[in-house]
Amino acid sequence: MLALRDGVTLVSDQLRPRDTAAHRYEQNRHFLPDADLTQTSTSKAAVTRFGSGANVAVVPADPEKLTATVANGYYSPEFYRVSSAKYSSYTKTVAGRTTFDTLLLSSPAAADSAVRINRVPVGTLTPDLATALDIRYGDGGRGTYYKSWAAKANRAFGTYTFDGKIVYVQDTPAGTVQSLALYDGSTVKRAGKVLISSPVAVHNLAVTYDGTTLRIDGNGLTASTDATKAIGIAAQTPPKSSSTAPPSTSPATETSSTQPPPVEPRHGLDVPHYAGSTAGRGRRGSIRPSAPGGSRRGRRWCQAVRSRKPPARGTRAVEWCTR
Repeated sequence: MLALRDGVTLVSDQLRPRDTAAHRYEQNRHFLPDADLTQTSTSKAAVTRFGSGANVAVVPADPEKLTATVANGYYSPEFYRVSSAKYSSYTKTVAGRTTFDTLLLSSPAAADSAVRINRVPVGTLTPDLATALDIRYGDGGRGTYYKSWAAKANRAFGTYTFDGKIVYVQDTPAGTVQSLALYDGSTVKRAGKVLISSPVAVHNLAVTYDGTTLRIDGNGLTASTDATKAIGIAAQTPPKSSSTAPPSTSPATETSSTQPPPVEPRHGLDVPHYAGSTAGRGRRGSIRPSAPGGSRRGRRWCQAVRSRKPPARGTRAVEWCTR
């Protein structure tokens, strides 16, 4: 189970029978009696329509391989009190190992019934060995998810390559990278360009960029101004303009041809991004603990980029290091 973003969770279940015979598998999702449950015809998503308050959409991967129904069941909040309640059921009959990959998408109002999930091939591997999904949200956003059930290896899926166990990349409707999370990996590339690079495997890491603030969460990370140990977060050259607005191109996917190579840390990660807001000028910044504009909560850090020392014109960087 992986929380992808606020209100969005992806559940990957692997089923491993003790034989190679064909077996029938059934996955059921139960709801409250007043959920007014429906099921979409194309994605086979189960969608609630409560009269007020939050709703949820349960979206399965591989809908074409599933038999989906809304069945009659029961709900009992306490002993001797039973009500009728609908539930969604997904079944399939397969031989050998198989998986159920399901997106749980909650909403404070109407559920997002337009979300779609498409499976992405991972070489010749079957989903019970490595799973990759292309998620299209109703708001136009896009997510790419990968999970390796087998031993780690550098594998390609879609436009990505990754050498770890789990990675998720969230794009905005404009197609720019908004956030990235990984588990037990060191390098993520998209279309040949580096998103994350580390000389050692990172246990877990989450990076979010909102246009002005870069947030990095993970185990074993400490703030530092030592460039020899820092994460080099290089940025594209901003456009020459009097405007102070950051460029609209992706901070995590595009770099300028005039940009120098990112910092080569002894320990850490390289994450390309746009880390500033003064157009046409380059600065080097550092993420520091307990400074104005930032916060420290245990191992959680959030700090806007602060000027330290200007490097070559048109480049920007933020430093972060591991213990």
